[in-house]
Amino acid sequence: MQHIQGISRHQLQMSSLEDKISADNSVRFIDVFVNHIDVEKLDGKLFKYLHFEL
Repeated sequence: MQHIQGISRHQLQMSSLEDKISADNSVRFIDVFVNHIDVEKLDGKLFKYLHFEL
């Protein structure tokens, strides 16, 4: 019986998206900005602006 060849397990690299994005990437600013939006104060105005209906 012949051994089945596959991808070497030594090539597996575990990393996160956080590791892939450089520290000076603009997406980090967007992430911080969005996380600080006070949804309570918007009171549905954002959805009206974006033309979404709930």
